[in-house]
Amino acid sequence: MKNSGLAEKAFWSLLSQISSRGSLMLSAIILTRSLDPHAFASYSYFQLTVSMLSAYAAMGLGVTSSRYFSEVGHERSGQELFPLGVLWGLSILFALAAFIFLILMPGRWLSAGLLIPQWLLALGVLALTLEIVPGGAILGLEKYKQASLISVFSGGLMILGACVASRNATPSIAMGSIVLAAFLQGVGETFIVIRAVGWRRIATRAHSIGSSIGRVLVFAGPMLLVSLMAASGSWLLGRLILLTPGGAHAFAMYSIGLQWFAFVLVLPGMVSRVLLPRVVRNANASVEEQRALIWQGIRMAGTTALVVALIGLILAPEIMKIYGAQYDGGRWFLGGYLLAAVLIAPANTIGNAIVASNGQKQWLGLTAVWLGVLISVGVIMLLLGGVPGSMALAGAAVVQTTLAFYIARSRNLI
Repeated sequence: MKNSGLAEKAFWSLLSQISSRGSLMLSAIILTRSLDPHAFASYSYFQLTVSMLSAYAAMGLGVTSSRYFSEVGHERSGQELFPLGVLWGLSILFALAAFIFLILMPGRWLSAGLLIPQWLLALGVLALTLEIVPGGAILGLEKYKQASLISVFSGGLMILGACVASRNATPSIAMGSIVLAAFLQGVGETFIVIRAVGWRRIATRAHSIGSSIGRVLVFAGPMLLVSLMAASGSWLLGRLILLTPGGAHAFAMYSIGLQWFAFVLVLPGMVSRVLLPRVVRNANASVEEQRALIWQGIRMAGTTALVVALIGLILAPEIMKIYGAQYDGGRWFLGGYLLAAVLIAPANTIGNAIVASNGQKQWLGLTAVWLGVLISVGVIMLLLGGVPGSMALAGAAVVQTTLAFYIARSRNLI
């Protein structure tokens, strides 16, 4: 398979992610202008917590769906069909279980003293978890162009919700718009996937539940732990920051920095997502062709992250002013998060190549090391009287990227 088309696929995937990530950033800017730091921290904590808990509830099925939906229409002769229907059914079951659990659990366990409606948090986790498999399938099937239109619409809905929340000084309205947008995103992506694959292909082997579940979990098991650790890192770091003297204000600053950290990674993320199905489908190609494809992705991820970060660093003083005087951390506050993003940019691209070559257990071990470094640096910063944040992210990024290169080379991928 030729490497041409990687940039085109990345473009449509980029449009989808910019709509999603950009709408969250614009919503934050709108809300910081009208909400006090405690109310804005509640909104940011809701967003971060819902993302973490939905990753827990997804049980690693997102990457699993990308991995196996990418084989649809490209099966080799005699290859046994993967039980896609069982995969999807498990995702729905996990989403409902998470919703019920969050409704019944004591609200104070997750609220951290912030004003977050428990029922809305549960609905948010339900919505994001239901979107996991169709979202992963979109990546595997490379239906980026169709999905981008849905992302534009749902992103606009989040911005509208932020405007209404700002006018009424009520962060729960903005939280609700995130939930509604996630539900609509999932419905739209489900329609695209079913139209592309068909009910018959999805339902294949759905009758042999026991063996099908076992086959799903063989791959999803390590990816579950990877997802849990990756999602927990930012949340745990945020909880450490809430323990600092700055409290809600320090967490609000952290959420702003984290948004720009994620924004720098939008383009590299598109490359890594596009690369995964390409590597799977290119499994029978020569070692040289596989290496060329992966190196192309690494170069694209690193270059795009560096360019976006440099532009962000130049504009940092003006960017921080947009959030208001109480959040003006200056050029180097934002610069720390931009640097951390550049350092970790190639890691996810290499990681997807490792996972695509059935190296999920090695990626699991690497992610565990990353989480350990992230929290260790955060605790050290806290004990020294500093505010954990960009330094913890940067330290963990250096370790993860270095080890990712080492593992990929040991597996003869680069």
